[in-house]
Amino acid sequence: MNKLQKSTWINLITSTACVAVAGVGVGLAVRFNAGGLVPVISFVIASYAFVLFLCFASFTIFFISGARNNIPGYTLPVLLLIGIFISQFVQSAVILLQFTREQADGQ
Repeated sequence: MNKLQKSTWINLITSTACVAVAGVGVGLAVRFNAGGLVPVISFVIASYAFVLFLCFASFTIFFISGARNNIPGYTLPVLLLIGIFISQFVQSAVILLQFTREQADGQ
């Protein structure tokens, strides 16, 4: 077996293990979330905010750069990271607002 074959087998085994661990993690997250540990409405609102940001940012870049111009390669990862930040911010804000409303209703 040559170096390329060994490297390929290592990559295959590693990627399979990562997918298996991620699958177990997602399965556990779904199982524990069924009990209501994480408010579902906050996740839905954060997902909408993420998708709306990506749509808005994509069209903004398209209209600014024009149809025939190229954009830098780092633009898409930056958009993804900013979108993730915005969705986490929105999720945190919604959870805090829900907590504040529950506290106000309780008094």
